[in-house]
This record gives sequence, C-alpha cells and structure tokens, in this order.
Amino acid sequence: RATAKMRRAGRPETAAGSGAATRQALLDLGMTGKALDEAIVAAYVFRANLLLGLGCDDQVLIIAEEIARLPIEPPVRARLGAESAWLRAKVEIRRKRFVRGLGWILRACAGRPSFAGHLLRALPGGRAGSPGRWA
Repeated sequence: RATAKMRRAGRPETAAGSGAATRQALLDLGMTGKALDEAIVAAYVFRANLLLGLGCDDQVLIIAEEIARLPIEPPVRARLGAESAWLRAKVEIRRKRFVRGLGWILRACAGRPSFAGHLLRALPGGRAGSPGRWA
C-alpha cells in the first residue's frame, strides 16, 4: 500500500528490488510503527477468528499465546492482552466452560474497555439505542 501511494504521488519506489518487506523497510516507506503494529495484531486476530469459525479451537489458543508474546510497541501493547483474552473467552464459551469464559471476558474488558460495548451489543436486545444481533 505504501509503495502504491508513493507511485500515485509521482515519487520513486524505494522498495523496488529490495526483496523482503522487513519492519525497517516499511518504516522507511513512511509507515508508522503504530500502524505497522496494529496491522500485525489485526492479521493475527483475523486468522484466529477464521480458525475459530472452522472449529479449530486448539489452533486459536496457540495464536492467542502468540499474540500475547508479540514484540509490539507500547501504544498497541495494551490491545495485545485484551485480544488474547477475548480469543480465549470465545474458545472457553464454545467448549461450554462458561465460568472460565466469563473470566477471560472480564480480563479482556479490563484491558480494553471497548470490548464491553461489543459484548453488550452482542447480547439479545443489545444496548440501549443500538439493535442487538437478534433484533
């Protein structure tokens, strides 16, 4: 995306012929560290949700552990634990371990308060002013 943006702006491509897209190469292209870290976390979460939809619970738990260990910079670091806990909660609830699932949900909501809003919108009836999934 960064090289396409540079091409459209009429600037020369700095990545042409450089081989692998390393973190430093992407930073040199003008991508911020925060944007790069957010993209990495989003890719892990996307893959985990895809596997969860396929019923691969054990692989989702492995990805949740990987997410928690990622070397991510502080602005995005707070999201890591919450995303990992949220994925674990989904697996525990799917396995009908509701108390464990609730514990992981609380941990996710403590790490990222916006998850509480997502949770309320997913419940029957949803939050006041927003239709729930089953409305």
